[in-house]
Amino acid sequence: SSPTVVLGLPIPDGAMAGASAREQIAGKLPSKAAPNDASSGCCCGFRAIGSSLKGMCEPVPIEQEAGHVRLAKMHEERDRELAAAKLRAVEAKLQQEIALKEWEAQLVQLHEKRTAMTSEELDKDVLDHFAAAAWLRTVSGSSLGGGDGTELANPEGEDADPQAQLADEAAAEAAARAAAEPAGPQTPFEHWLADRMGLDGMQREDGDTEAHHMGRGGCRWRCFGTLPREAMPSVADSLSEVLARSAEEDSKRVDEVLGRAGKVKTAGFSEKFDEILARYAAEGDEDQTEAEEGLSPEEAAVAQEQAQAEAEALRSRSARFRAVGTRVASLAPTLEGDTASARLVAALAVLDLVENPRLSPSAVDGRTGSVGTGVHGELSGLPDFRGFRAPLGALSTADACWALCSEKRHLVVERMLPSAAAEGRWSWPEVRRCGVGWWLCGASASCSSASFDDRDASARQLEQTDAIVSKLAQSAVAQLRHYENTGKFLGQKSSTMMERCDSSNNKALQRLADKAVFWYVLLGTKLTKLKALVKTGVLRAEPALAALLNHEKSEDPLFLRKNAFRLLQLHRFQLAVALFLLCDCWEEAASVAAKHLQDMQLVLILARRRPDISAPMLRNMLAELPPPASGSAMGEDAWLRLLLAWHVGDAAEAARAVSSVAAAAASVATEVPCVDVDSELFDGVFRLSSARSCAGLADVATTLFGPGVAALVQKGDLEPCF
Repeated sequence: SSPTVVLGLPIPDGAMAGASAREQIAGKLPSKAAPNDASSGCCCGFRAIGSSLKGMCEPVPIEQEAGHVRLAKMHEERDRELAAAKLRAVEAKLQQEIALKEWEAQLVQLHEKRTAMTSEELDKDVLDHFAAAAWLRTVSGSSLGGGDGTELANPEGEDADPQAQLADEAAAEAAARAAAEPAGPQTPFEHWLADRMGLDGMQREDGDTEAHHMGRGGCRWRCFGTLPREAMPSVADSLSEVLARSAEEDSKRVDEVLGRAGKVKTAGFSEKFDEILARYAAEGDEDQTEAEEGLSPEEAAVAQEQAQAEAEALRSRSARFRAVGTRVASLAPTLEGDTASARLVAALAVLDLVENPRLSPSAVDGRTGSVGTGVHGELSGLPDFRGFRAPLGALSTADACWALCSEKRHLVVERMLPSAAAEGRWSWPEVRRCGVGWWLCGASASCSSASFDDRDASARQLEQTDAIVSKLAQSAVAQLRHYENTGKFLGQKSSTMMERCDSSNNKALQRLADKAVFWYVLLGTKLTKLKALVKTGVLRAEPALAALLNHEKSEDPLFLRKNAFRLLQLHRFQLAVALFLLCDCWEEAASVAAKHLQDMQLVLILARRRPDISAPMLRNMLAELPPPASGSAMGEDAWLRLLLAWHVGDAAEAARAVSSVAAAAASVATEVPCVDVDSELFDGVFRLSSARSCAGLADVATTLFGPGVAALVQKGDLEPCF
């Protein structure tokens, strides 16, 4: 049938049908206008046109929107959430600083106030500053007051929040810790590290002594990538020797600690009776010394437990020193004449000596909270990574650039990964901490340069990256099966109360299942093999995921894409990336990894065979770097600029980084300030390198890009890109 025509304008049958249906429901018009009734037909036509225009103006349901529109809206919402989180963090930091200043002023006032007080007045004044003073006064009676039995008023008020008070105390303690001076070297390894970082040999013009300068945490270098070439010979041999010596010293300390614990004196009934007799015998003799008091059985048990914990920490540290030293010693013969590989091995070895608190056994589930074992103390929840200890906390951008020049990266990966404490278990947090994605793969892996002009080398790097992804996938499946059977993570001795809850247990299984599918998809596994993996029963704890993979429309890309967007709304980002990859939506997968997971290194692993996917993101990161003269630490880091330039294959930008070093070195002082390792990290992995420590930058640029970089620097007509 031909379309209806009203006033010379063709109206689709669907529009007329819809208008007629609506008018029938409203009861205002008949189903069809009479052909000879012109006014009725005209009104009906106008109403049809109005209904059509109204339908065009109504918002489209979310399910019918285009995929790129929904993804853009999700990214905008995520950006708003991140901006709000950053604003809250800045406000919290400002509040902490204000609270710290107020606390310092209060301490000064208290000191001035209590200087002239008597002991009784001082005791009473101290009690007035405790939130629980009123309760203590009630329990103890007039003995805590001024003798009249009155209770002290709660200075914080009746409705004071104990959690808020604890939070304020924790913030003040953290601020005091940050302001405190870092301790000097205490173990043989720390003395070796301090000597390598230039702490022992620094000469100050203001006449400070060496010990005083150590207390400030100042050092000439803060990473192995910025050490001068003359400091690198035999670094592997000396490191392995000092680690063996430190391990032996810790083993001796274990015997001393347990020996002291065995001599703890317990005050039993006979000891207490003898003490009473001694007191009566000493009555009237003022010069008689008091009898030695022993410990109660409860106190002795606590002392024994503390000694056992200290001994266990020393054993763990000794074993770690010995394991890392053995790894370095096995690689030492192959590092002769290869400065780049020696720097990489030393940096990874030192990084492996301290357990990062973020890498607890439950870190695979997205939770942290383990207690780190520092190389300079006993059990420590927050290891000190300032001053010469900075290499213990994270690699630097200079370390990553030197790693790109290493000719033995395959040996380093085979011998140094995973960490000694991992016991052969592979996890992405540990691999990411080593920055493997930044120096083992990238957009310039096949570029023609002095070191990477051989296609076999590029193919070997891709094969090694595939091997790492394969081990991560196998470890994820093993972790999932172990958690299903035991309710604990691999390497975890006991499950916490939170992890025993059914809801928490189900969420942990869900995350582990997502990780297993994620890494198998990154390995290149197709949907057919994933279905075979489901048949093995690996995903029986997550039936919804198994049903999704076995769905009759699972071969349809639109079906997978729609479910990927739904997973984004549920914040199951890794599984969303996997589904995007299964339907060949590479750009969406990379965008989710970069913006939602905030992991550019993961993007490099994901797109290791698709440099066209990661190159635009890397170029944006390079363009967004602040100018070198802006005063920003990230803008002044020439090593970071060189790293990004190599990944995008921009020789001109590498030349700009080299040319900016001379001006920066001539305009800054020689002293390097003490900066906390967590103050600013690039991609959450690399510490920024100081503009004062760019020795060897030109050599690295020449190795990566060839002699053309030196020619561009000498030419000097480089246009700034910022």
